[in-house]
This record gives sequence, structure tokens and C-alpha cells, in this order.
Amino acid sequence: MVNYMNREIQKKLDEVIDAIQQTNSYQMCIKIKKKMYKNEELIQKIETLKRLQKQYVQSHFEDSKLKEELSSIEQELMNIPIYSEYLNHLEIVNQMIDTMKEELNTYFMEKVNLLK
Repeated sequence: MVNYMNREIQKKLDEVIDAIQQTNSYQMCIKIKKKMYKNEELIQKIETLKRLQKQYVQSHFEDSKLKEELSSIEQELMNIPIYSEYLNHLEIVNQMIDTMKEELNTYFMEKVNLLK
């Protein structure tokens, strides 16, 4: 793949990333994640969730037993306040990233007149 970004472009994009990383939600994600990793039981549940998700995808979303297990562990995790709070902040960060990507794409397309 050809890399079209020079150092100046990468530097400007780093500034955008830095702006996201300075937000309260991003900082809270980092802080909460550190706390979560101190809780072995929570981490094991998260790892179980990831493993089950992978298996469910590999089953082409057809294994009803896996789906039930997934729902059960997701519910358990959502009842853990620190996990729920982490997901809320993570959703905000992901929304910021998606919005930035959309705005950059629109700006780029307008500048090169591909949308007109």
C-alpha cells in the first residue's frame, strides 16, 4: 500500500489525536481501565466475554447456546458499575472519533471537489 502522508500531515493528525486524548472521557477511560485491571474477577469475565464473542462469530451467529451465554455474561458485566461507566465513556470517545473521521472525509472531499 502506498503511503501518501508526509511528516507534516502526520503531525497535524497527531494534533487531532492529542485533542481527543485530552478530553475528559478519554482520560476517564484510561483511569477506569487501570482500576478494572486490578480486579481479577472482572478481567476474567471480560476475557470470557471476548472468547465467547469470538466463538459466536465463528459459528456464524447460529449457536443459540453461545448466544445465551453471551447475554448472561454481558448482563453480569453491565451490573458492575465500573464496567458500565467504562463503556459509557468509551462510547463517547468512539463517537468523537467517528465524528472526526466524517468531518475530515467531508472536508477532504469538498477541498478536492469530488462531492460537487
